[in-house]
Amino acid sequence: AFRPPLLQFGRQAVCQPRSLTLEVTNTDAHADLLVLDLATDNSQFYPGSFLQTSVPPRGAVAFPIVFLPREEGPVEGTLLVQTSVGGFLVQVHGEGGPSPFGAKPLLGLRVPAFGSQRHSLQLRNPSPDDLLEVKEVFSKGDGVQLLLPGADRDQGQAAADRRGRAG
Repeated sequence: AFRPPLLQFGRQAVCQPRSLTLEVTNTDAHADLLVLDLATDNSQFYPGSFLQTSVPPRGAVAFPIVFLPREEGPVEGTLLVQTSVGGFLVQVHGEGGPSPFGAKPLLGLRVPAFGSQRHSLQLRNPSPDDLLEVKEVFSKGDGVQLLLPGADRDQGQAAADRRGRAG
């Protein structure tokens, strides 16, 4: 059994993740249930963390599911929960809203191997009374290096060269 049977994330600002919990309950009174995989058909929804899990009889386990909208507007998808007794579908819904920081995702870039791409990231501080501090910048791609303003470009290129020789 799944709780909730449908994940409704509501409206969430673009580029700001929101996590909800999906609880999987083993309704069998005698056998363990193996949760083998969680997958989605829409990359704006994904498991926050996942390890294959054994759920004891009448037990339950919770998995975080993340919605990270990439564009404004309604978004829907299907979460496939693959278990030892079959696959089960859970609908996921959300809506991307405007970012209060003016953030926009960087999507669809194609950069040749060992090439470089420059792109300025601009954020707006919606609160004139508070300091806006960027604490983390990340990428999900292997071999992608992000440099902050003032970073030594030669040092970044040397690291990229080392990765190229090692791979």
